[in-house]
Amino acid sequence: MRNLTVFAAYTGMRPGEIMALEWTDVDLERRRIHVQRRVWRGRTDIPKSNKTKLISLTPPARDALLAQPTRGHSPYCFVSKRGARMSESLLSLYWKEVRARADLDFDFYLATKHYCVHHLFVRCQRSPRAIAQQMGWKLSSVLELLEVYGH
Repeated sequence: MRNLTVFAAYTGMRPGEIMALEWTDVDLERRRIHVQRRVWRGRTDIPKSNKTKLISLTPPARDALLAQPTRGHSPYCFVSKRGARMSESLLSLYWKEVRARADLDFDFYLATKHYCVHHLFVRCQRSPRAIAQQMGWKLSSVLELLEVYGH
């Protein structure tokens, strides 16, 4: 779960996209991820934006993937302890425990997407347009978020 959380925080991918991510979608050499599908309500579907996207695989996210103990044993990058594809309910149970222990009041995606946008803008000095492409958002959405959290 630690690898999944780090991966989400440094790619900005939605939880459903991460659950459906397969090793064949990841180009480690070019540091790119082809987001082609998501898990939504237990079924595999196209991404929320209704189109696939090619995003950057940042060094911390790459390290999280390479640290996965199931690498090579499953088509999915993130799996349960029993080797099944990660599920919404499993992630929800995990995040509920994290929220309780850390006294947080926001969901997994809210936490990871805000961190990712901040990291890309402040640490990586990426343009709002590049961040919009990474996140799969409109430029105006990135600008709104940066106005609040970009400092």
